[in-house]
Amino acid sequence: MYYERDIDAKMSRTRNRPIPAGRVSPGAALIESLALSLLGFALSYVWLGLWPTIFVVLGWFLYAIIYTVLLKCRSWSNILIGGVAGNAALLAGWTIARPLDLEAFLLSMAIYLWIPAHIWSLVIRAKDDYSRTCIKMLPLEMSEEKAMIMVALLNVFSNVYMLLLYILILKNLIGLIILLITAAWSSYYSVKAIIKPSREVFWQMFKQARLY
Repeated sequence: MYYERDIDAKMSRTRNRPIPAGRVSPGAALIESLALSLLGFALSYVWLGLWPTIFVVLGWFLYAIIYTVLLKCRSWSNILIGGVAGNAALLAGWTIARPLDLEAFLLSMAIYLWIPAHIWSLVIRAKDDYSRTCIKMLPLEMSEEKAMIMVALLNVFSNVYMLLLYILILKNLIGLIILLITAAWSSYYSVKAIIKPSREVFWQMFKQARLY
């Protein structure tokens, strides 16, 4: 929020955040964020060990520096690269309990595939807001109709991938039932978006994806 304070001030959905609204000074926000980050890294190393901390720091670096500072206003591929921060979050937890293996990578990819569909749904819903800023996102680089179909299909693919992981790896019946319900709910909005695309459908998809 410190780095994007000028962008946030231009967008109706973010202009009331603490920094652009003037409730928190940029300097104070920067000091707090750096202090909390460094404290988090230190506590992670003391309490969890080296490998979890490596992934904690990697996730922070990919999101805060690579995605936010270097790519967000330069390339629509920003989310595809910065999204690896989501993988890092899962892998940080994984390495507390077990060594890294293929299963860890496959499970982390569920988060990676979920992120673009989630974020791009918001971009479609708030396209006018994003268009007033320097932010580059794939749905802004193509026609709105094509973007809607692409994101809807990506959302379905993400749902199918998670279901396959659950069936092949996690194998928990109660979890699978919950996942089937939420995947069906999520895919419903994708089908609806393909049949009758509208920005409002993608707002519903975005909100549902947070629960998913």
